[in-house]
Amino acid sequence: VALPGFSDGLRATPAEAVAQAGPAEVDLLYWTAVSWAAAVSLGKDDPSLVADLPLVSALIDRALAVDEDWDRGAIHGFLVTYAMARPDATGDRVASARAHFDRAIELSQGKVVGPHVAWAESVCLPREDRACFEEALQVALKIDPDADLPTRLANTIYQSRAAWLLAN
Repeated sequence: VALPGFSDGLRATPAEAVAQAGPAEVDLLYWTAVSWAAAVSLGKDDPSLVADLPLVSALIDRALAVDEDWDRGAIHGFLVTYAMARPDATGDRVASARAHFDRAIELSQGKVVGPHVAWAESVCLPREDRACFEEALQVALKIDPDADLPTRLANTIYQSRAAWLLAN
């Protein structure tokens, strides 16, 4: 609504469409990208959905460009996982994921569990690095969810996932 023609423009010329979005739209860019990426992840057998990944890239890259520290590093937290899977990645995916992981930890002051779980699942697991996997999840479990009330629910959910991953 704030950006008339955005949906059509996103499909036609993603870079031009997202360039219209500014700081007021970062939350919408982020949540649209994350939701769309989740849909693609769940629908990998649908080629038309997988073909939308460049749109996810355009959305999250614009969000990062406009406000890279949004929501205490949430964009970087998502990019830990997305850096390992994005179709337009260039260079060392692990190094990119690591840079986003480090920045997410810095911006959240180490109070957010999500980046640790993302690192374990997206980087350590595919590399079959058990020590890395277990270490990341143990760090995640040591974070006090009550230390940062705005992230308490998400931290509690991610800690449940971390415990399940360690057990399974």
